Amino acid sequence: MACREPGTAPDTPGWRIRVVPNKFPALRRNGQETQGKGNSLLLAREGYGTHEVIIEPPHHDKNFYDLEKKEAVLVLKAWRQRFLDLSQDKDLKYVQLFKNYGPVAGASLEHPHSQLIATPLVPPSLEREMGLLENCWMEKGTCLYCDLIK
Repeated sequence: MACREPGTAPDTPGWRIRVVPNKFPALRRNGQETQGKGNSLLLAREGYGTHEVIIEPPHHDKNFYDLEKKEAVLVLKAWRQRFLDLSQDKDLKYVQLFKNYGPVAGASLEHPHSQLIATPLVPPSLEREMGLLENCWMEKGTCLYCDLIK
């Protein structure tokens, strides 16, 4: 996926946002179940899912908060579009977006970017939280977050 200036060709200057597979993915769509080493009872599975990089506007020296409004909107729209696209995949149940900035945070790209992972499993802590929200709604007819804010 790419967002380009009108009239510019792919793989040339003129891009505004790019979404590419991560070169060093934590998750892959071809994860295979394999026999665990040293113990015939254990099974190991490569991380199954998707790992993408959203490359933000072509400024090496701008953080998200430094972007012009129209550039920030493009980034937000790219995030939203990737969430919508991945939600169509019946094998994926959870999508997480994150930013890591600089080598201390593990970033291998100098260019401002964000990353997105999608997995077939919802983290247990999030499942518990969603259960609490649903119980509150069913018992009180109110949103737990809204109650906490009040």
